Amino acid sequence: PIVFSLFILLFIPILVRAHIQGGFVTSMVVVLHVYTVKNADWAMFLNELYIIFIGMGIAVLVNSFMPNFKRDIEVFKKEIEKRFEIILYEFSAHLRDNMRNWDGKEILEVEDLINQSKSLANQDVENKLLRKQNIDYYYLEMREDQLELLKHMMKIIAIFSSFSLDIKQKEMFAEFLEDLSRNVHSGDTTDISINKLDELNAIIREMELPKTREEFEVRANLFYLTYEMKNYLNIKKKLFAQRN
Repeated sequence: PIVFSLFILLFIPILVRAHIQGGFVTSMVVVLHVYTVKNADWAMFLNELYIIFIGMGIAVLVNSFMPNFKRDIEVFKKEIEKRFEIILYEFSAHLRDNMRNWDGKEILEVEDLINQSKSLANQDVENKLLRKQNIDYYYLEMREDQLELLKHMMKIIAIFSSFSLDIKQKEMFAEFLEDLSRNVHSGDTTDISINKLDELNAIIREMELPKTREEFEVRANLFYLTYEMKNYLNIKKKLFAQRN
């Protein structure tokens, strides 16, 4: 037992360093067989090789019958994007009408959808014989990161309810959000949206400075929203940069 324990302690780091730790269980089966039989001749070697081939053959056979969840994941992605559309539209509508009622249930719904679809994407990878990088999983992680930013933005937008002042800059950003809500999809249009946001920020910078404290607070919160929106768009841009 002492020797076997030392063997495991030395063997695991070697497997990890070689990035083949997935073969640990199979290796332990072979080692224990040799330990039990107390023989290490060619016949024993061939017997263990046959056992490995049988195991691999059964694994390949089982994998060939495993279901493909790609279609289900696509359905989830569409549902997630619909919720994002509603959230962005509600943000724009709330900026235009601070008395508008919205319970924010889409935030909770999309969080649940992301968790379910990530679990399905993981299962889809496990069911494949050749476990390639799962683009769908990275996409879902991207949406999860964007959702965290939307949660922060929701708190800031809720603050606008306390302001009765309507300024031109608020309407301009609301228009940007409404346009963005109509373009939520899996494609890469982030550069177009980022350029529009940069142009919007450039126009706002050229406008007159705030004249009252309330106007200053409104524009300060609006500036924070544009900053978070830039981060929101960059998260998706980073996903497509990694693919290329």
